[in-house]
Amino acid sequence: SMFFICGCSREENQYKNDWTINRLKGKVKSIKEIGYFVDDKSGEIKKGDKIYSNLDIYNEKGNIIESYEYVSDSIFFKKTTLKYDDNGNIIEQNVFRMIDSLNWKSTYKYKFDDKGNKIESCEYDSDSSLRSKDTYKYDDRGNKIEWNEYNSNDSLIIKSTYKHKFDDKGNEIESYNYHKDGSLYSKTIFQYDDKGNWINEISLSSFDKRIIDREIKYF
Repeated sequence: SMFFICGCSREENQYKNDWTINRLKGKVKSIKEIGYFVDDKSGEIKKGDKIYSNLDIYNEKGNIIESYEYVSDSIFFKKTTLKYDDNGNIIEQNVFRMIDSLNWKSTYKYKFDDKGNKIESCEYDSDSSLRSKDTYKYDDRGNKIEWNEYNSNDSLIIKSTYKHKFDDKGNEIESYNYHKDGSLYSKTIFQYDDKGNWINEISLSSFDKRIIDREIKYF
C-alpha cells in the first residue's frame, strides 16, 4: 500500500467550512457519489457501465473528515483522513493508496474571496516547487464563470468559461462550459432533493457523456 501526508492551508481562513465550499445546504453528514457512462444507443439517455464511486463523510462543523474512492462496492482505491484545528484549518491530511510503496508528499494552498468562493488553488511538490495552479472567477450568485489552469511554469494551459440556467428556487438546472474560442465544450443538467442539493447530474460533451448520482445523508 502507499501512504503519503499532504499538508494543506486555507489562507486567511476566509471560508466557513466544506459545506460552504461545496455549496451544500443543510447539515450534510455524508455524500456517496456514483458515476456512470451514458448509454444512449436507443436514443434515450440511460445509465451505462459504472465508472467510479466515492464517499465523503463530514463532521458536525461541516468539514470532511474521511473520504474514500472505491474500485468496487467494498474495496477502496484511496482513503483520505483529515484533522482540523479549532478554526477549521486542516492541520493533517493522510492519504492511503492501495497501489505500491511509493512515498509522496504534496502541499496545497487555497485562496478564497470574502464570500467563501475558492479563487485560487496551488499544488506544491515536497521541495516547495509549484506543480500546478488553478484560478476561478464567479458571478454575484457564487456560480463559477471562469476556470484557468496553469502548469508548473505558471503558464496558462486551459481557459474555460461557464454560463448557467436556474429554476424558480434558484437552483442551477443547466450549466454550459465553453472553450477559449467560444465553442461549446459541454452541457450539464442537474436535479435536486428537497434541501436544494443536487442528486443527479448528466454531463454531455462531444467525447464524454456521464451520469452522476449522489446519495446524501443529513445529521
